[in-house]
Amino acid sequence: MAAAGAGSTALEPVETFLGVGRSGFASRSSLHQALRMATASALSGGVAVTLGLGHPLWATMGSVAVLQGLNYSMSVQRGIQRLLGNVIGALVAVGLLSLSLGFWPSVALVIGFQVLAELLVLKNYTLTTIAVTPVALIMTGLGSHLGPAAAMTRVADTLLGVVIGVLVAAVSISRTDHHHLPTR
Repeated sequence: MAAAGAGSTALEPVETFLGVGRSGFASRSSLHQALRMATASALSGGVAVTLGLGHPLWATMGSVAVLQGLNYSMSVQRGIQRLLGNVIGALVAVGLLSLSLGFWPSVALVIGFQVLAELLVLKNYTLTTIAVTPVALIMTGLGSHLGPAAAMTRVADTLLGVVIGVLVAAVSISRTDHHHLPTR
């Protein structure tokens, strides 16, 4: 090891990956976000089961997707995009599911839609969700025959999740995100 010379500077301590992660988990905002997501997941899944909806997990994913927004208005926007994308994607899936495709054509469609979703994910969430919805429905149908009615179940579950996600976002809004609320 060489000794530090007159012109050298001491190196700043480098934070480790685990150290940064640990401090992130300990932050108040991370805890707030985790509680919001856990609440939305439990509520949407529980309500979906209570209502007898076919796939409570889709409701849970819808509520968590809404809460990915950085603030309340982005959460609402994300909810609208998720629902709109699911409706259009479900219509695409209805057409595909009514064809009663075999295994390999279904696999080819899943790969094609997944590649499309990956290409669109940074550009437009609605278009990404349009591509992801047929993937979810086709893959669900690979294990057992899934008819076009399953697409409407996807929309119903997603609608429930989006509504609960937006409600949880409204109730748990942070103090820094109050600019859209009416003043007294």
